[in-house]
Amino acid sequence: MQCQTLCSGTEFEGAVIALFHLLATRQDKVRGLREAFYRQNLPNLMNLLATILVFAIVIYFQVFNLLSAFILGVCDAVSNGSCLVKYTAETMKQIQRDRYH
Repeated sequence: MQCQTLCSGTEFEGAVIALFHLLATRQDKVRGLREAFYRQNLPNLMNLLATILVFAIVIYFQVFNLLSAFILGVCDAVSNGSCLVKYTAETMKQIQRDRYH
């Protein structure tokens, strides 16, 4: 764990550790929570939540592509998982081709 000394005092670099530190050390808990979410010079919780959101969206679309591959018959249910890697791009091309022709 690394600390940095700023004008407001010593703060931890990690967003989650800083959240617990700010909630434990600040008298005004709402201000400490707000500071953990919107810190300017160090990682904050909004950055962490945005990263989690992007990962969730990517995983959602990967599952959507895999399910569409099964529906279109490109893969079978007993596939060893390589279907997602091989046929995701081809599936989207096939969906677009079937939609417009």
